[in-house]
Amino acid sequence: MGAVPRKVVSVNTSDRGSGAERIAFGLFKALQWRGAESWLLVGDKKTPDPFVLPFFASPHVDYTAYQNSDELLQLSASGARDRAAGVEDFNFPYSRLLPEITGSPPDLFFCHNLHGGYFDLRVLPELSHRYPVVYFLHDCWALTGHCAYPVGCSKWQTGCGACPDLTLPPAVAADATDSNWTRKRDIFAASRLFVTAPTAWLLDRAKRSVLAPAMADARLIPSPLDTRCFCPAPKAEARATLGLPPNAHLLVFAAFQARSNPYKDCATVEAAVHKLADLMPDADVLCVALGQEAPELRHGRVRVRFLPFQPQATVIRYLQAADVYLHAAKEENFGLVTGEAQACGTPVIATAVGGLPEVIADGQRGLLVPPGDAGAMAAAAHRLLNDPALRLRLGAQAAAYAARNWDQETVLDTLLEWVAEPRLPVAA
Repeated sequence: MGAVPRKVVSVNTSDRGSGAERIAFGLFKALQWRGAESWLLVGDKKTPDPFVLPFFASPHVDYTAYQNSDELLQLSASGARDRAAGVEDFNFPYSRLLPEITGSPPDLFFCHNLHGGYFDLRVLPELSHRYPVVYFLHDCWALTGHCAYPVGCSKWQTGCGACPDLTLPPAVAADATDSNWTRKRDIFAASRLFVTAPTAWLLDRAKRSVLAPAMADARLIPSPLDTRCFCPAPKAEARATLGLPPNAHLLVFAAFQARSNPYKDCATVEAAVHKLADLMPDADVLCVALGQEAPELRHGRVRVRFLPFQPQATVIRYLQAADVYLHAAKEENFGLVTGEAQACGTPVIATAVGGLPEVIADGQRGLLVPPGDAGAMAAAAHRLLNDPALRLRLGAQAAAYAARNWDQETVLDTLLEWVAEPRLPVAA
């Protein structure tokens, strides 16, 4: 077990939300449990945790110098001009205060998602030469001219521009992807970062990208799960808690803004469930999609119910109650919820894209299907729903693998052993 740093400051877009938020918050709290002085700095604070601080509202900083009305107006105008031109907005001067926001400099910075309209990437060169900075890659944004996942586009390797889809999140209003990519290249060339990714797929991409020159070291470290919470439980008990029919076949899908998220491809899930109605006309099948409310869909005796964002405890219950978890991503790194479903003993049917084949292991912890192929997803669901022995075997193997490899404490041990190695610089 690596030594616990005295003080760690983590940075992320928010403290509650999608997978990156859950990972950042989980590690931040786990470090506190280990005895570290652990803080989380965010652009958008959503929890009451006193050790979560917004960049612009710290009791340890005198913001007077940053509150000149003329300068703020100029910054606002500059940011608006950048956004209108498709230039990623880095006009956030509070980023320069990172070592001061928690009252004293830390021994270590953990940087998670640095996109989301709150962070000035241009502070990285100076910051990373003064302090050890670990950069957790949760998606491909650092490698591209604007998008979190390029979905089949290879321009991130040689230079973006003439972008095939400006609407992919984070969306931009105009095509400045060439200059965005070039600016990131120059920033990273002057930085010294310790980069970690949860899949070999993403780490390999990073090593072939503009981020490569910044890598003082790079490690494959899986996404951590709290397997004390994400764990198997009797399905009947979970369904009773949620008020779900005890004997229906239950499919679950979850994603931030599930129906409108272009990366998650909820349309393929809906189409697969529709096809499943033809394959199982006499069966009661309920598919619950978590993450965005919408009217219920019906196809024969098959229903698709859409629910808004749910607290973690409720999501866990749905994953424990499900017979099968569905995941139709067009491109994905780790897919945290696919790991959470497996930790709950629920086999996953997912698309064979990005890092998902590493996470799912076709035929061992779930089944893989081609992206966008609703027929293949329906056939895989039909297979599992009609073969309880296979479903139970895959679920048991998934839960055992998750507990052994993705448990938060195990992952934190690996992370702390890495950051304790002598090649990381000592904080100034």
